[in-house]
Amino acid sequence: MMAFFQAQDSSFVPVEKLREREEELQKLKQELESKDSELESLRAEVRKHDEQPSHSSLEEELNHAREERDALHQQLLNTIKHKVALSQEVEAWQEDMRLVISQQVRTQGQEEKAREKRASLQRNSRLSRSFRGLGQRAEAEESGGFFSNLFKKI
Repeated sequence: MMAFFQAQDSSFVPVEKLREREEELQKLKQELESKDSELESLRAEVRKHDEQPSHSSLEEELNHAREERDALHQQLLNTIKHKVALSQEVEAWQEDMRLVISQQVRTQGQEEKAREKRASLQRNSRLSRSFRGLGQRAEAEESGGFFSNLFKKI
C-alpha cells in the first residue's frame, strides 16, 4: 500500500507543482501588469516633461514678447507724434481761418461804412439841391419872380 500511496503522492506531486507554478505564474503576471502600468505612468510623466517648454524656449518666448512690446511702444510713440503734428496743423488752420474771417468782417464793415457814407452824401446832395432850389425861389420871389420881371419890363 505504501507503494500505492507513493504512486498516489507522485501523481499528486506534479498536479500540486503545477498549481504552485500556476499560482506563481499568476503572481508574475500580476507583477508584470503592475510593472507595465508603472512603466506607462513613468512614460506619461516623461512625455509631460518633454511637452513642457524648456528653459531656453521660455527665454526665447520672453525675448519675443519684449521685442513685440518694444515695437508696440515705438508704434504708440509714432502715433502720438503724428497726432501732435496734426493738432498743430489744425491749430494753424484755425488761426488762418480766424484771420480770414476777421479780415472779411473788417472789409464788410468798411464796405458798409462806405455805402452808408455814399447814401448819406446822396441824401445831403438832394437836401442841398432842394435847399438851393428854395433859395433861388426865394430870390425870385423877392425880385418878383420870373414872370413879374418879364411883365415889369414891358
